[in-house]
Amino acid sequence: MPGHHRDGRRSGEVAVLFLVVALLLLGLVVGTAAYLPWPLTLVLGSLIAVWLVVFAGRERRRRNRTRRV
Repeated sequence: MPGHHRDGRRSGEVAVLFLVVALLLLGLVVGTAAYLPWPLTLVLGSLIAVWLVVFAGRERRRRNRTRRV
């Protein structure tokens, strides 16, 4: 079935879950920035930013593929 994964979840649900987890982690890092050493905060923030960029790229490709079909 289009838009479904093998385990029965829809790809949209997985994408939203991916985004929510990334944003929650970003909020956690920002909230603890006053208590964490700044190099660790920068590393964690950078990792989450990369995660969000990857998410955006995957979503853009997915939407472009569905438009063509």
